Amino acid sequence: MALPPETARMLNALEAFLDAPPLPCDFRCIRCHNHVAFDYNLIQDLYPFSMAKLLFDPDVTGVMHGEYSHPIRGLYVGEHPEGSHVDAVSVYCSSCGSWLGWRIIRQYADHHPVIRQGQFVLACGGAGIEPVFPTQNFL
Repeated sequence: MALPPETARMLNALEAFLDAPPLPCDFRCIRCHNHVAFDYNLIQDLYPFSMAKLLFDPDVTGVMHGEYSHPIRGLYVGEHPEGSHVDAVSVYCSSCGSWLGWRIIRQYADHHPVIRQGQFVLACGGAGIEPVFPTQNFL
């Protein structure tokens, strides 16, 4: 059974939108707008489609670490607890000192497909980071 022409046109537009590459962006501190990471540093959204907690590679800049002698033990990152049990230290903006997220310093299970020691889990929105798209710089 064929779709009505208007529905087929909307479906084709939606498929083209979903297949398009993501827009380039920077990630900045939400309070002082200090640069933290580029879009190519982003590994994965830990809670799909939420943008609440984002996993970044170890090349994140503009952050400072909390004390390694007092890590947060037993933190679960990601939506599946198995394999995402880690110890982490808090990370803060190097410019204004606001809390941005965690850096993974120990992973309890090596079988998680994405999460690795040394990566950053940064909170997006609220307290943390925000994506800044190039068009926002010209408005």
